[in-house]
Amino acid sequence: MIDLIGTVRLIKEKFSAQNFSEISWVVIGQILNVLLNFLIIKQLASLGTESYGIYALILTINLLMGSLLYGPATQAFTRFYYHYRDKGEISLFIRLMYKFIWLSAVLILLIGIIALSSFYLIDSKISTVIILISTLFIVSFKTNEFFSISLNIIRMRKQNSLLQNMERLLNIAILWLLFRYGMLNLTSVLIIFFGTSLLLMGIKFRIFNNLHKSFLKINVENPFTKRMEIKKTLLSYAFPFILWGITGWLQSNGEKWVISNYLSTSDVGIYAVMMTLISALIILPNNIISEFSMPIIFQYFSDLKNKERVESGHALINLIIGSTIVFTAIASLVTYFFAKDLIILISSSAFALYWYLLPMFCIGTGLFYTGQAMCNVGMALNLPQKYLVPKILAGVFSVFLNIVFIIYFGLNGIAYSMVIIGAVYSFYILLINKKLTRDFSK
Repeated sequence: MIDLIGTVRLIKEKFSAQNFSEISWVVIGQILNVLLNFLIIKQLASLGTESYGIYALILTINLLMGSLLYGPATQAFTRFYYHYRDKGEISLFIRLMYKFIWLSAVLILLIGIIALSSFYLIDSKISTVIILISTLFIVSFKTNEFFSISLNIIRMRKQNSLLQNMERLLNIAILWLLFRYGMLNLTSVLIIFFGTSLLLMGIKFRIFNNLHKSFLKINVENPFTKRMEIKKTLLSYAFPFILWGITGWLQSNGEKWVISNYLSTSDVGIYAVMMTLISALIILPNNIISEFSMPIIFQYFSDLKNKERVESGHALINLIIGSTIVFTAIASLVTYFFAKDLIILISSSAFALYWYLLPMFCIGTGLFYTGQAMCNVGMALNLPQKYLVPKILAGVFSVFLNIVFIIYFGLNGIAYSMVIIGAVYSFYILLINKKLTRDFSK
């Protein structure tokens, strides 16, 4: 299906002039980030499976906001940054980025206030303090993440890697101090993460803004008309990602709520730790490659009439797909032999109850992310809407299968559901891409 040797050779020919020191910074930075994140999980594991389960559920809300707001927007901003920079309209583009981030922050705060009021009125057992701090944490975390992506767009990966790891080190140091003095609990953890995210967000914003100050002073003819055109382009491109985001969240995060409802919050905590390992072994390597490659791919697809540049973009996409398959195979093999040891290493024996499911989680996640990597074809061709049907079906059926399989098989059912959904999803995307490639070649 994929000629990896030929693809690598083509990539080397096409991108030999690129500064590959950027890749080194991304790889080293992300590996260090993972190791530091494991240390953080080790510290959080001391809270117990129940508290860690609650923390994992809070993170699903954080990811839902990313799926509905930040994810679609960053996809669009990443795709068209160089397009509008080359057109001389980058000043309007940057102002729209800033407007989006502040409006999103206000929206999340309003949602948090409504949730806070609702839980207070119904006299819920859920702590209102936890809801308030979680809302502030989500705002700071997602805004911080947005500016991380913004730095990657402009190829400041070295600075971004350093800042991300500085944040992790700061979190580890403060968590250790609280643990030493017996003050570590879920509330203090959320306060720490809120504060460090806010600090790093401010630093990243300052770096990004300083680099664009001169652009912001540029006057554009007919700014209102141009602004509306940019908005229309961004919204048109981002809208399919909103639907993707909802269904994707159901597929990859909704199961935690199903587990919480049909099993227990402790099982959520155990499952969340296992998925952290999956993320490090499969999702993260794929994201490292995509992080470096996607801006280049979009540059090469900026002129769809230039067949040679488009061919280079396709070659890079094929490399991403092939890499995902390789990472999945390696992760499945490693977890087959060392699953229990790995779980205990990053957490504690209390989280190793279902260690034997880790290889199946690897296979299911790898299949799904192979399909995700294939979707880069449609995104580069400005046709992300072509993947709406398989993404919606994956999200809806994953919820259905998770519920049914958990009822009959317990947590094992999540593994069965994951493999089935991943296999069907990637095959469906493959069929769509064959048609897209055939239509584009005509």
